Amino acid sequence: EPAPRPHPRKQSEGGGCTTSLDRPFVQQEVRWAKEAGKQIITVFEAESHRPGYFDMEQARAKYKGTEFEFVLGIEAIPYQREAAETEEMLESILAKAQGAEAVQAAGSSLNDPGSWEFFLSQHQAMGGDQAKTLHLLLKSRGKTTWYDKAMRDRTEAALEEGVKHSKYFLLMLTAEPATTKQPTK
Repeated sequence: EPAPRPHPRKQSEGGGCTTSLDRPFVQQEVRWAKEAGKQIITVFEAESHRPGYFDMEQARAKYKGTEFEFVLGIEAIPYQREAAETEEMLESILAKAQGAEAVQAAGSSLNDPGSWEFFLSQHQAMGGDQAKTLHLLLKSRGKTTWYDKAMRDRTEAALEEGVKHSKYFLLMLTAEPATTKQPTK
């Protein structure tokens, strides 16, 4: 029997920050990905002066002993904005996206084409711009993505279908600017 899952509000109280991992839909998507044996690729907002900055050290302390601790053990790729660095980020993502078996489209898929290479998971308010950019970058490389803003159906059933019918689960890690620890000068 699985361990009880603390309410997201309870998780965020003790850690001093609220991250995308506190969001109920992101949590459920991670659970589905784990249950389905999906390879999880993480990208995080690494620039401390940007909204959504994800402090890895603070997050590791916050999620230690929780069901999401494993996510922070995955070697994360820093999100990059500059042209050359963006290309390097994309190459890192594609290098990690190796070896998963092809997935079949859902029998009566809620969104076309019914199977995707990447499912993009993010908290829209904190990581929406980064996820949109990743969607466009991957699309420019001929990759299919389940990206919520590009989907006709965004229901919970459609989310589950997207996770289970994608080869790779790409998780954008961000934190709320008002609650992140600001670096000292």
